[in-house]
Amino acid sequence: MRRSFLGLTIALFVTIITLSGCSSNGGSLSERELRDLLPDTILCYELDGTSHTQDARSIDIVRADVTDETQTLDCEITLEDADLTRTVYAELNFKKYETGGWQLEWWSPYQDEAIVSPPSISSADADAYMAQYGYSGITPGEERSSDPLTYERSYEVNEQHAYCDFTGTAVYQATLQHWPASSDSCAQLAWNEEADFSGVQTTWKVAGHWSGVESSQENDPYYRQNRLPYMFEFDLQAPDGNGVIEGSGAYSYPAVYPGQSEYTGKYGEYEFVNARSSSKGSSPADATMQMLVNTVYETIVFNFTPDSVQSYCDLLDYTCEFTATHDGQTSVQATPGQTSGSGKTSGPGQTNVTPSEPSASQTGSAVVVKPMDTGSDGYILPNSDTHAYTTEELSGLSTWELYLARNEIPARHGYIFTVDDLNTYFGSKSWYEPSLTSKEFKKIEGILNSTEEQNVQTILDLEKSMDSPYAPKTKD
Repeated sequence: MRRSFLGLTIALFVTIITLSGCSSNGGSLSERELRDLLPDTILCYELDGTSHTQDARSIDIVRADVTDETQTLDCEITLEDADLTRTVYAELNFKKYETGGWQLEWWSPYQDEAIVSPPSISSADADAYMAQYGYSGITPGEERSSDPLTYERSYEVNEQHAYCDFTGTAVYQATLQHWPASSDSCAQLAWNEEADFSGVQTTWKVAGHWSGVESSQENDPYYRQNRLPYMFEFDLQAPDGNGVIEGSGAYSYPAVYPGQSEYTGKYGEYEFVNARSSSKGSSPADATMQMLVNTVYETIVFNFTPDSVQSYCDLLDYTCEFTATHDGQTSVQATPGQTSGSGKTSGPGQTNVTPSEPSASQTGSAVVVKPMDTGSDGYILPNSDTHAYTTEELSGLSTWELYLARNEIPARHGYIFTVDDLNTYFGSKSWYEPSLTSKEFKKIEGILNSTEEQNVQTILDLEKSMDSPYAPKTKD
């Protein structure tokens, strides 16, 4: 009797163990077994380059295809750790071995992973990000979140600078980006941070009278001993809503007496009108307003930044620095065509005004070649086919300008250059039409008239006397 009872007890115990290992869906793996068989690529994720492993809080079998040897399960798996909760929808394929037990053969997500709740972003994180812009006038406002994957924090901006003010609202926004896992990789998540300054208004305070002088000659390839600086003065209007300003004024350059190679202290002068600017900078930290002043020979560019103003002029590869002084009369409202600081008047609508000629007391009756014109239609020697220039008349030109002037003569007849610097320079001229190779040019008898040939020789002799690096080398 006892043996029968013992046998019945053992059989019942085995039955209970067997039933406890099976779920109610007809022999599928139990949730406990599934937890143990889940691959690391499901359990882990990477956030901003750091790997995290989660626990499976629950596994719900949505669909099961079960045989004695294989099981294919579609599962909804909820994963969590201290920072993040995720839901993964995966197809799992298991195989049963002869020795007993199941092993995962392969898996793949059959739907996208769902992020139930993202990691927390703190106000300190947002403040640290915004601090990278180096603002002094930003005050944190209310936090706001548009959905579980986006964190926003607003900032009130109120900054006053020498040449502009910033007011309005800036917004910090962090968005969780998500790349779902594949069968051989973990899910990847990253915070995409950005600052929105569209609500910040920039008010430029540059209206008034400006003047300045050249402040640096260190990189000046046309430097002369005893050279006097270039000078400018002009009046500016207040910028409009697009950051565009207008003004008029005068720009003075050192003049040269005939027969002299040094500047005399006298100044030639020409005017500009309708100086225009474009506002640049996506935020108060990098806000810069550039003002382009177009003259006959050069373009001066002034950079207005929150606490300073810088300017420079471009003349081919020539760069000089200027310092600018503002008289503080921000109420001055100059109008194009009004008398500039130099006392001269410009006509309305002009953009380039021909330089005023030096007076007879400065130059006598001789022609003085001025600094070269970098405009698309300009010539260094406009009368090289009819006027024989003298050494004295050419003495104000640099070796680079002489080099260009000498080659300008055949260029006007369509000569095709094989040197990069000449191709670049003459290619920018609207009048240059390359049509003759060197061989073709030489075959045309009399292509240069006697005046042009004389000018070429005069320039070449002057280049050699100056030991110009651009002069042709003499063969031994």
